[in-house]
Amino acid sequence: MKMLFGASISRSRNWKKGKGYQLTSGERKQEQKQYHILMSPSAHRRYRKFDSHLQHKIKDEARRMSEDTYRYEELKGPLKGIRSYHFEYRNTEYLIGYRIVENKNRIEIVLVKTKKGFYQILRQIIGK
Repeated sequence: MKMLFGASISRSRNWKKGKGYQLTSGERKQEQKQYHILMSPSAHRRYRKFDSHLQHKIKDEARRMSEDTYRYEELKGPLKGIRSYHFEYRNTEYLIGYRIVENKNRIEIVLVKTKKGFYQILRQIIGK
């Protein structure tokens, strides 16, 4: 497990193909339902290419997103079941595509990317 900015990313064997990456912070809130945040292998490959400041921002935004998971819009059509979370970093809009797996109490991040071409790549990843 490697530590980055007070949060860690660890592999999880719970992902469909046996590889997943979990974002953890060590901070727990007792009042709200706590979700584990997992990152798909394809999302993690993109994540590793980002600069360290953007990686830290993504972790912060993922934590913020997990506080109220159903607040953000669910996509329609072939991307139904995926939700999108928007944030800005250095005057560029980024989107996090994620799905909620309620029975396993986790959020699976499918894609983190700039807005340009986000939905086309998300369709390729989902396979629809």
